[in-house]
Amino acid sequence: MNALRALKDIIQNQKTVSTKRLQSLVSQIGKDLKDYSQRVHSQKNTIQELNKKYQQERDKAKSRERAMSDFEHLKRKHGHLKQKHSELEQAYKQLKEGKSWEREDLGRKKR
Repeated sequence: MNALRALKDIIQNQKTVSTKRLQSLVSQIGKDLKDYSQRVHSQKNTIQELNKKYQQERDKAKSRERAMSDFEHLKRKHGHLKQKHSELEQAYKQLKEGKSWEREDLGRKKR
């Protein structure tokens, strides 16, 4: 914005100035303002794109977090089911061999 500085300089130091000189300053100021507005518009678009990408990544992260939580829950459930399966398999073998068994044999307490 050298044109603005030149205009301020003219205002402070000169009593009169030709319109031809002011006309070139005004056109330069208009060009500078247009360039500045284009830069601001470009930055605004860039910020909007970045915010959109950030929101998408945040949503993906939330989705992955939910999936991981579900996976951990299923892992725990699977562990419990494996344990239950081995207990039932053991009880089945005892019944097959003709032995009697109690619930305590399965690692549980009687009610």
